[in-house]
Amino acid sequence: MALLPLQNPLLPFVRYWQRLTAKVGWRFVVLLFSAYGGVKGVVNVLTYSAFIPFMRNAVGVTNAAQVQAFFTVARLSWSLKPLIGGVSDMLPLWGYHKRPYLLGAAAVGTAAAIALAAAPLRGLGGGGAIAASLFFALTFETATVDLLVEGAYTRLMVSLPETGGDIVSAVWAFVMIGALGASGLVAVVASGDASLFWWVATPFAAQVVFPVAAGWLGEVRSTEGFRGRDLIDAHREVFGVSALIAGGALGLAAASLWGSTIVQAAVSISSSIAVCAVSLWLLPPVIGTS
Repeated sequence: MALLPLQNPLLPFVRYWQRLTAKVGWRFVVLLFSAYGGVKGVVNVLTYSAFIPFMRNAVGVTNAAQVQAFFTVARLSWSLKPLIGGVSDMLPLWGYHKRPYLLGAAAVGTAAAIALAAAPLRGLGGGGAIAASLFFALTFETATVDLLVEGAYTRLMVSLPETGGDIVSAVWAFVMIGALGASGLVAVVASGDASLFWWVATPFAAQVVFPVAAGWLGEVRSTEGFRGRDLIDAHREVFGVSALIAGGALGLAAASLWGSTIVQAAVSISSSIAVCAVSLWLLPPVIGTS
């Protein structure tokens, strides 16, 4: 019986990357790697995997309820995504709906990472709340980058439907690569110098500035100015729910920083009930029930 010829096991991967770059361009692929490998992969994983060892070793917060409250604050930036998307759609800056917001978020996240690495938070009055607020700022970068770059590649998937699966596969491959590296760092440093987490995170938070500033997002300059009234009139229900989610998130952040456990629970439960009820009332069933 004739033997089948051996195939290079890397050949399918090579063909995949050739196909992807031929359709969307290598610059956009590099941007995806920067956003999803560097920011959503490394930075995002560090903000939750390294949170407890950092709060314990560098800040001195060991009370479980307090750590949980601060962790809630740290992750609440994700709930601001509807607000971030709405503002960027309504108000282009210097003609762009995405680029200035991405650059601003990267500046905020990079500054937060440097502060977490360098600030002497242990023994400082309110050090836990300050650290949680810096985590919130760092997560704000991740949420903004995730949302706005996702909007860019989703638009490409609509215009190039044959590449949709390839783009999504690349995004998640980049996330997993970054997450694996960040998880390995946490395992090594968990009981050591916790500031090392954020010295590592700083260049990964900052590097997304370069492909975005270079225009590799593929965003076309807009001649429109503020169009908030038109968008709100056309999507009043969606904006209403988005504002409610953002308001609930900020209220829960305030309760977690300054309120008791009972207050935190009350704000969390009431906000959840309000969002669910208003979503079912205002949005189409296929959206409101999801």
